[in-house]
Amino acid sequence: MKTLFPGYYEPSPEEFDRLWKEAIFTFDANVLLNLYRYSPDTRDALISTLKSLQDRLWLPHQAALEYHRNRLDSISHELNPYDDLPKSLRIAHARLKSSTQHPFAEKETVDGLGSLLDKLEKELNASKERQTKLLRSDPILADVTTLFDGRVSAPFDSAKIDEIIKEGKERYAKKIPPGYRDASKPDDKAFGDLIIWKQLLEKAKQHTKGIILVTNDAKEDWWQQLQNGERLGPRPELRHEMQEVAKSAFYMYSAETFLERAGVKPAVIQEVKDVAQERRDTLEVILTDYSRASDTVTATRTTPAPQSKLFRLVMLQEYQGISLEIEEWCRRMLEPNADQVSLLVSFVPLRGRIDEFEGKWSTFLSPAALALLKSINQLSDTMMLRLTDSQRQKLVPAFRDNVLGLLNIVAH
Repeated sequence: MKTLFPGYYEPSPEEFDRLWKEAIFTFDANVLLNLYRYSPDTRDALISTLKSLQDRLWLPHQAALEYHRNRLDSISHELNPYDDLPKSLRIAHARLKSSTQHPFAEKETVDGLGSLLDKLEKELNASKERQTKLLRSDPILADVTTLFDGRVSAPFDSAKIDEIIKEGKERYAKKIPPGYRDASKPDDKAFGDLIIWKQLLEKAKQHTKGIILVTNDAKEDWWQQLQNGERLGPRPELRHEMQEVAKSAFYMYSAETFLERAGVKPAVIQEVKDVAQERRDTLEVILTDYSRASDTVTATRTTPAPQSKLFRLVMLQEYQGISLEIEEWCRRMLEPNADQVSLLVSFVPLRGRIDEFEGKWSTFLSPAALALLKSINQLSDTMMLRLTDSQRQKLVPAFRDNVLGLLNIVAH
């Protein structure tokens, strides 16, 4: 039975040990790109582990290409929190400084928080500067280059790529792994996983002692999963195809299980696990999961509204940023000597962000949320006018309450 259906049998402990000692270790681009998201200690631990396996490291050309294509974007993406977090903290601090609105706190405590925020902002700016330097001088790239120098496969020629795309369309229609979850993407993006797989098969023909792929891709077209999402191992079809085509064993690890197997300390493993989960909770994953044909959210307007926790998290994060800024704007508008002219000017981009949010997400909002959004739009138009003091005291709180009411709906 096992010889007929090898993909459905978990390797024995002895087989796992033999694979670890003899197999080629290969990596998806996402594992290498996460080096830019780890703390220095965790990054050093992963690179040190790779160095210990250097004689058996190897990269499919497609994975190496995707690493180089996405490297600068990965570095830039990690710069965003250095701007967003201080801004959110300053808005919260400004709310606490108000002596006329809830929440109230002791002045001494609030002043102490301000001093702490000043210190924190300096530290964050220093960290941001270090991250920015990676755009021009990148020691991580230097490490990756050294590790995989002479250990990257040759690219497939255009005729071979065309052949894989043609075969891929047939495989995807039958949901044959890997890659079918990317079926709705353009051809230059839809078949990257399949190209990697084909390059793994070619390598396995030369090295029949086994292939271990380390990837943070969590999609079902790579992993055998239970209904609760728990991953058991690579899809049986993949292990069977590897055995049939290359007469070689195949197994997969996530980055965290790879490091567990390598004996890395638990704190490092936890950070790797946290980063992987965070990345799965981003719009990029959602776009893949819901078969977006475009990189813009506008393309989703004809898509049925998904109930995904991940999807709602992204919508919430975007609206939360808008609501925080509007709440701060309203606080300033309600001050006795508010400079309405400058505040009206500063409201223009906020109004634009409300319109942008509506364009992206209105398809997915409940009727109650849409009613509030309509009211917010109407009040936004009013906020663009010069108001009397009595109008300000009446309309600005109403606007703020509608904005926070929509936040409550989106959050739940």
